Amino acid sequence: DAFYNAYVLRESFNRPILGDWHEALVGLLCAFIMPWGLLMLGARVRGFFRARDWSNETRYAVSFGVPLMMFFTFYLYRGQSYGMYLVGVLFFWMFTRLPERVFPFQRYFAILLIVPITLAFLIQFYFKASAEWWQPTTFYLVAALSILGGAWTWRQRSAIPAMAAFLVSASTMSAQLGERELVGPLKHPSQTFYYYSIHQGIWSEWGYMNYALKKKIIAIHTEDDLTKYMLTGGALLVPGLDAENQLKEQLNRLGFKWDECVTGRKPWKKWKTRGADNQGNTYFSLATRNRNLSYLERDNFILDTRACRKYR
Repeated sequence: DAFYNAYVLRESFNRPILGDWHEALVGLLCAFIMPWGLLMLGARVRGFFRARDWSNETRYAVSFGVPLMMFFTFYLYRGQSYGMYLVGVLFFWMFTRLPERVFPFQRYFAILLIVPITLAFLIQFYFKASAEWWQPTTFYLVAALSILGGAWTWRQRSAIPAMAAFLVSASTMSAQLGERELVGPLKHPSQTFYYYSIHQGIWSEWGYMNYALKKKIIAIHTEDDLTKYMLTGGALLVPGLDAENQLKEQLNRLGFKWDECVTGRKPWKKWKTRGADNQGNTYFSLATRNRNLSYLERDNFILDTRACRKYR
C-alpha cells in the first residue's frame, strides 16, 4: 500500500507537468550529450535515412530508444532529465555505426578536439587554477591526446581515435574539477565526518563522499541524530550558509550554545551551478572578466565541535 500510494500515485501519476512536450528531447541532444548530439542529428539527416540496410545495432537502438522517448514525450510528468534514459542507447549507436558510416562527419570529430584543448588552457593558464586540485600537467596531457587522436582521425577517416581522445580528455578534466570539492575535507585531519542533512536539501551526497574521500561520512537526518552528535562532538559538514543558519536555530532550540560547542569553522568550497549577482551579471561572466574562479565557488563549512551538554 505504501509503495502504491507514495511512488505509483503521488510520485508518478499525480505529479504536475514540468515542461513542454519537446523538453526531454531538446535537453538530451543539446545538453546531456554535447557535442555529439548535434553531430548525430546531422548524421541522421545525411546518412541514416538514406540507408536501405538497417544493421542490428540500429534496430536495437531504434526499438529500445523510440518507445522510451515516446513515453516521456506524451506522459504528463515531463522534464529534461527523463531524456537521460536514452544516453546509453545513443552512445551505443554512435560508437558502433556513426564513426564508420557517415562521412565527412568523421573529420568533424577531429575538429571538435579544439574544445578540450581550449578548456584546459583556460583553466590552467587564464584562470590559474590552484595546484591543490588541478595538476599542472593536465593541459599538456589533454593537448597531446587531442592532437594525436585528431591527426589519426583526419588521416584514417575513422572517428574512433578522436572520440576516444575527447572522452579521455573530458574525463580527466571532469575528475579534477570534482577534486575541487574534496579539498576541504581531504585537508581536514578528521577521518570521520558527520553530514548535516536535516534540511533534506542534498540527496545522497554523503553516500558517494564515503567513496571519494576514503573517509567515513555519517548523515544526520533528524534532531535526535543531531543531539547525539553534539553530546560527543566531532567534525560536521554543513552544506551552505542557509543550512548553517538553520543549524544555529536548531541547536538553540535543543538547548545547546553555539559559541560553547563550536570550536572551529573552516571553509569547504564547492562549485556553483547557476546564479547571478544583484546587478544581473552571471557568475561565469564575472569569473571570466576578473580571471578568478572564486566567483564560481560557493561556501560550505566544516565545523569542529566539542562534546557539549545542554544548558537547559
